[in-house]
Amino acid sequence: MRDLILDGARGLDAFLPYGQERMARMTRLRFIADIVGVAYAEDAENRAARRAFLAREIADGNPEIMGLMIGSFAGPELVSDDLLRPDLLDRIRTQ
Repeated sequence: MRDLILDGARGLDAFLPYGQERMARMTRLRFIADIVGVAYAEDAENRAARRAFLAREIADGNPEIMGLMIGSFAGPELVSDDLLRPDLLDRIRTQ
């Protein structure tokens, strides 16, 4: 955004691509946060099993989970759309 402003952008249309990119990035970050929250913070009787499940999936290199975890550190733009699967939250919850 800084570069847009420095380049003279002033109208709403000039900022639209940035807003769209940021929305996609934040969607990915929120999903990653939901995965971690469901496994580690959500109040549930099976929270220990949820944590163990996520730890096993990471240790086993599950590409679905690893793509999300790598994206949380390397940048959410690296997370592909096909990894944003709400059923993953349900799988964690049912451990």
